[in-house]
Amino acid sequence: MSKKFLALLFAAIALVQCTEKPLEESTVEEAEIKVLSEELKPYALTVIDSVYSVSIKLSCADSALVQYNVQLVQGTEIFKDSLVFSIPAGQEVAGEFIFPACRVKNQPKPSFTANVKRVHDNK
Repeated sequence: MSKKFLALLFAAIALVQCTEKPLEESTVEEAEIKVLSEELKPYALTVIDSVYSVSIKLSCADSALVQYNVQLVQGTEIFKDSLVFSIPAGQEVAGEFIFPACRVKNQPKPSFTANVKRVHDNK
């Protein structure tokens, strides 16, 4: 009976050693995307006609692909836009969103909300 026990013990040890261990997920800390500036301002289409725009500057300590989303609300009208930026490590990028239907003349100044998020490239 001890031979059977030893054979079972040996088989159990061999089975445990041959069992594939699950890969541990490595967590890579990503650098924070910094919004250096964002400004809602009039943008002149002509000498007498202006619309609103949002200008931004972004940076990140590491290279990043990011999406910036912006929404203007003027009265009952909602205007949305987004753009993907590639930020080289340690550099700044700038952009401007022009809203041609969001008029300045005879209209209230719109409120705006924005967010930025990292885009992960799943190749």
